[in-house]
Amino acid sequence: FKRNKKTKKNLTFLYSKGVGVTGKVDTYILEDKEYLSYRKGTKKINVFVPSSYKDDVKYDILYFFDAQNLFAQAGHYTENADPYGGWELDIVLNSIYKQYGKNIIVVAIDNADEYRSEELFMDHTSFGKLSSLARGDIPEEIFRKGHLDELSSFMRKTVHPLIKEKY
Repeated sequence: FKRNKKTKKNLTFLYSKGVGVTGKVDTYILEDKEYLSYRKGTKKINVFVPSSYKDDVKYDILYFFDAQNLFAQAGHYTENADPYGGWELDIVLNSIYKQYGKNIIVVAIDNADEYRSEELFMDHTSFGKLSSLARGDIPEEIFRKGHLDELSSFMRKTVHPLIKEKY
């Protein structure tokens, strides 16, 4: 795979009045021909690192999808705020910090492109046909070409080792 560290952005959360969570966001553009062979192009990973980060301290790590709207309510983290609103993860991180004194590294995987549905569904062909209740309004062809297994391998064998190496 090819790693390309693209940007570093400083981030101060909207809800960080007084003592609160601040930090930086490191953005990695990853190309992984082995585990993401179905995908044309790259995958963007944003890593929120608390400003109190120290190399010799162990941090808890949370992995999230929907990086494009995790912090949408937190200032200018995203260029275009998600029309559905954000998960307001900034509020949760601030609550954890205030209650427990813990700062957490957040690995946010962007998945707002044309592969979103395929990446979040398994290839169900080995499990048989899905009922209409399980499928909902998602077309059958999305399930037939699901890539959740490949995405899981990418997370386990590419993203997690990168995070362990860097942080």
